[in-house]
Amino acid sequence: MSVEFASAIGLALVVLCAYSFLYKENPFYRIMESIYVGSGVGWGLATSLFRFNQTLDPLYKNPGVYWWYTVAIFLGFFWYAYWSKKYFFLYRIPLSYGIGLSIGTSLYGAVYSTFIAQVTATFKGMGATPLETLNNILIAVGTFTAVLFFYFSREHTGALGYASKIGRYFILIFLGSAFGNTIMGRTALVITMTTELLKYPQWTMIPLVIAIFVVVELLKKIGYLREFSPTIARAFEVPAKSEARD
Repeated sequence: MSVEFASAIGLALVVLCAYSFLYKENPFYRIMESIYVGSGVGWGLATSLFRFNQTLDPLYKNPGVYWWYTVAIFLGFFWYAYWSKKYFFLYRIPLSYGIGLSIGTSLYGAVYSTFIAQVTATFKGMGATPLETLNNILIAVGTFTAVLFFYFSREHTGALGYASKIGRYFILIFLGSAFGNTIMGRTALVITMTTELLKYPQWTMIPLVIAIFVVVELLKKIGYLREFSPTIARAFEVPAKSEARD
């Protein structure tokens, strides 16, 4: 068996086991879920160690110039003082440094991206074409009325009531389009994976997996798994005899 053939079979099994959750909760899905989570954690750990080694590479090559890297290493070790009651005060040093550094470096970016850039993107004025101008007007009106919808210091009556009602419609349109975009993205993912399964030789796994599900359901019905192995029966959620009678 070639490597390409084996990888294709593995891909087909992974996809079918993952999407078997659409049928119901089953051991194939649980196994694939555990493999996915475990591989993700392993990949993240390996990547972190690799980046840590890359960061310390200048210290290995020229320790006389990059000696101050050792300060960061000691600060990193202080994080583990969190687990010691005696040396817990050391944990506060990297914590304070990290919070201060994060606030200092992200303050400008946060203010610009969440306030200045949003305001300038909302009120653009006249566009190059009538359609662009209409789009800019709708964005400005929609943003303003949507904000008024969450204004609760006054009762929503009169002009404020009409404006907040318009804002509610804009919010519903946005939520609907966001939900539709999510569904389209998930549907495109399903179509892509299904297309991969229809290619040779992945499609050969579809009847095999369907047959496995059918066999498991039949064995559950006749109680064979319960008699053969209680452990396997519990894994496939086979009810006991008393539960089956009920």
